[in-house]
Amino acid sequence: MTFRFPRRPILLSTAVLLLATTPSGAHDLAFTDSRLVVTSQATRSQARNLEDARAKVAGLVRAALTPRRRRVKTAPPRSAGRRRLEGKKRRAAVKRGRVRPGEED
Repeated sequence: MTFRFPRRPILLSTAVLLLATTPSGAHDLAFTDSRLVVTSQATRSQARNLEDARAKVAGLVRAALTPRRRRVKTAPPRSAGRRRLEGKKRRAAVKRGRVRPGEED
């Protein structure tokens, strides 16, 4: 089955690539000259394989049309800030303790 993209192609999300790399979908998708070629050899029946290929295309389009979930921004915990400052203080103390040869006070 060959699916022709319209003049302005639909941008398929990374779900397409993930489906193409899974064991069940390996080598089932190919992009050639603005065409998406989908193959299926799941059964011995050509009609069922055609239905399976159509279902794959429908799934790919459905996956591409679902909006991505937004990341919920969270603030770092106070303990992380405390650990960072303690580390900086330790490092500053180490550097303060360094003395050049001949510059001993």
